[in-house]
Amino acid sequence: MAGNQEKVLSVLACQIDVPEDMRSAEDRDHHLARIAELIDGALSDRTAEVVMLPELSSVSYSRHCFSEPEIFAEDAEGRSFQILARVAKKRRVHILYGAPCRREDGGLSISQFVIDREGRPIGAFDKLHLAQFGASMEKDYFSPGKRLLVLDIKGFRLAPVICYDLRFAGLATELALGRNVDAILHSVAFCRDESFYSWRPFVITRALENEVYWLSLNRAGEKFGASIFCPPWVDEKNRETVCGAGEELIWFDISKEVISQARHRYTFRNDRLANYSALPE
Repeated sequence: MAGNQEKVLSVLACQIDVPEDMRSAEDRDHHLARIAELIDGALSDRTAEVVMLPELSSVSYSRHCFSEPEIFAEDAEGRSFQILARVAKKRRVHILYGAPCRREDGGLSISQFVIDREGRPIGAFDKLHLAQFGASMEKDYFSPGKRLLVLDIKGFRLAPVICYDLRFAGLATELALGRNVDAILHSVAFCRDESFYSWRPFVITRALENEVYWLSLNRAGEKFGASIFCPPWVDEKNRETVCGAGEELIWFDISKEVISQARHRYTFRNDRLANYSALPE
């Protein structure tokens, strides 16, 4: 039994409400305190190795928050870290959370920060692709990231990506095949604009073509919701899980055995040609 448990990673996905009208540091801190209490309470009854929060989970997705970096932007030990690290250390869990980040070059990025189970900051992933359509206005405020982040937790390799990064097949392929990732932790702030309805098919495609788990976690609310957890293979017995619109905290298991079975039965990864551009017409 113990050996089998070592091959499963438990993730607590938090589709949380984020205030749409956050105006001050006090508003942010009140929001973060509520989220920390919510996570702490959930972990009092059931453990997890990883807790995941959505894209920009610390602030409203709004021009006001984006245009006030002196109030809302953070570094690796900013206000979000200070509040959430207490829970990470108390419950012995890794926490991934999102916030605007002050970069060393003076710019801003949309970042997913990571706290380890000792309550220490261990890394951040900066969004590589900035969305500027529908309800998005990221290029007005942020700069794209320039590097990947892969986390080794309990024998699993996990990679955070953020929202629009989903749309680019080369990134998922590099993470799955080039970096040998088991699961992609995709934090999003998908508003129900014209891009919302293609989100789910993209998640399923990315998970299946690369035979990895894909957790795509949105914020809650009538304008958001519908977070998706997809295993490395989907059929009539094994389906993706889709949340509703309300606030939900859900545990998902990532299994080495499920990954191995999918890759053994469906040999997409082995059958892929090394260089399609080299094929003649």
